[in-house]
Amino acid sequence: MKVRLVPPVNRGGLFEQFQQTMTALEKDGLSICAGSAQDAAPDEIVHIFDAPDIFGALGHFLAARARGARVVVSPIYWNPTRFLTEGLAGIDEPTGAQAELERNLRAARRQATDAAQRALFGGADALLPQSEREAALLSRDFDVSPERIVVTPNGIDPLFTRAHSGKPFQEKYSVGAFVLCAARVDALKNQWRLIQALHQEALTLVLIGQAESEDYYARCQRAAQNARSQILFLPALSHAELIYAYAAAHTYALASWYDVAPIAALEAAAMGCNIVLTNESGGSDYFGSAAWYCDPGDTASIRNAVRAACAAPRANALRERIAREYTWERAAQATQRGYALARAKPRARDAAYVQTIETALAAVAAFAKLEAQARAQLWQEKETLARTVDGYANGRVMRALNALRRFAR
Repeated sequence: MKVRLVPPVNRGGLFEQFQQTMTALEKDGLSICAGSAQDAAPDEIVHIFDAPDIFGALGHFLAARARGARVVVSPIYWNPTRFLTEGLAGIDEPTGAQAELERNLRAARRQATDAAQRALFGGADALLPQSEREAALLSRDFDVSPERIVVTPNGIDPLFTRAHSGKPFQEKYSVGAFVLCAARVDALKNQWRLIQALHQEALTLVLIGQAESEDYYARCQRAAQNARSQILFLPALSHAELIYAYAAAHTYALASWYDVAPIAALEAAAMGCNIVLTNESGGSDYFGSAAWYCDPGDTASIRNAVRAACAAPRANALRERIAREYTWERAAQATQRGYALARAKPRARDAAYVQTIETALAAVAAFAKLEAQARAQLWQEKETLARTVDGYANGRVMRALNALRRFAR
């Protein structure tokens, strides 16, 4: 079986999944290459990892289908409604002379994203969600048949299953027992509300991660001022350094507005941390009743979950189960079942699916037109609009639009 893996654009947990899956598949004897679907052969499986980069992913999907290859997609999907309506409220509101244009641009992007996801998830030969909860959302939000789904849980690097001392981290940063949040610092990961929730608690909170937005990072730092708790901000650390942070921490807390299946939480659990997770994730499929869950929009819920986790002894039983059950070898085995399913399933090209493609074409075209309008107006009065538009200035939207047009002919 020949498999072409389309890598993610950005580094992070998804890139870790891509690399580890590729290595495990190669160990199983599969013929693997990494690259663009533009070069796919008819006898190949094209596995698209970066569905969050939906316009790029859609372009790869259409290129693969045009060449007759089978397509498998790792959706990395969670419904974003609460984040868009509650998580961004008061944080990144459109203001100023270009506010209406920015609101329209965001709405058009949301419509284009929804339409592109429906085309991608509806047309893939097999989908590999990371949890049963993600699989249920794909069926609910996009009418994906369970027959095209193979749940493929994440794994962890064996480095995180070995015994390590937390003393190097504790001595370097002068901390004792603490609550750890290791994630990029942005509104989705919700560090601001985590800080608010723990502001008056007698504990130490360590935040490790790169700032995606200077404005949001500054907001988090302001929220930490005059806190009873000790709050420490650290940049992103290497794997070697992060191991010592996990070993030193008592509790790992991630109160994101949504997370599909965060590898960092698995790593922390394998290192013996108690785990606090958002209830907007597939985490319960991994941790069950051995973790504590919180509502990301409710500071009292976050605070109560962290308090309970901090009051309990470190979770050695969970540590052993994570190390045993969530390996990249097992993830590769589930991935291969997805490949076999993709080869076996007949392709649907009925009128309903053609309409899905046409709807995606129209939505992406509308977004591209509005993006061009925003660029033409120079956006001088609103820096956030500049960032919104500039994020799509690398041609992803237009490439997807052109691919859709070719497909529709």
